[in-house]
Amino acid sequence: MAPFHFVYGAAFRRTSISLVGLLLFAASCALLPSTVGDGTGSGISNAAGSYLLTPAGTNNYTLHAYLADLGLPIYRGDTLIYSWRANNGSGPPIYFEIHAHPITGGYFKYYNTTAISISNGTWTAQTTDRYMVYWVNLSNTTRVNLTYSFVLLVAQPDAWPLYIVPAVIVLVAIAGVAAHVRARKRPPPWAEVGGKDSKETQTAGEAPAPRDQK
Repeated sequence: MAPFHFVYGAAFRRTSISLVGLLLFAASCALLPSTVGDGTGSGISNAAGSYLLTPAGTNNYTLHAYLADLGLPIYRGDTLIYSWRANNGSGPPIYFEIHAHPITGGYFKYYNTTAISISNGTWTAQTTDRYMVYWVNLSNTTRVNLTYSFVLLVAQPDAWPLYIVPAVIVLVAIAGVAAHVRARKRPPPWAEVGGKDSKETQTAGEAPAPRDQK
């Protein structure tokens, strides 16, 4: 049975390196964080609406709402961007605050102001809690058409582990490829034996040179 000669050379090394690179690229794509545009899955939520505040002391002179009920559940590290106007910014001034009512009880005020409008105010939650917004019409005679809008920026998790893991994979792959190439530069023992056998076979199979007949 004729011996099977393993094909080896630069082409084989390039193929091996290409396969390692392809696997490395696929692993990196799977591990790196991805980003998407605004909308579902983007980490951005928004809510907007309006409410008629009647004069102070009447039934509807305040608006008190859980942000979660507006579709904006807030957790530690989330940032709330808020804008609102009283009668399209003409006033009168109204009172506004952000506070929380923990499940364990109590009332904690985090922000408050009195104004006729606020544009793109920001507030970042330091803890996870049941946060609420609260407006009060301070006028005894004037009704206020309150318009408001919120944008919630969800806190992003620490991303450095997602970059460290691919970096480690890159280093391991580079070290593996380098070791593979160095090992392949030395012909294996069977290659030397095969070459010797081939030479001997070739010598044995050669016919003796004919002698000149005189």
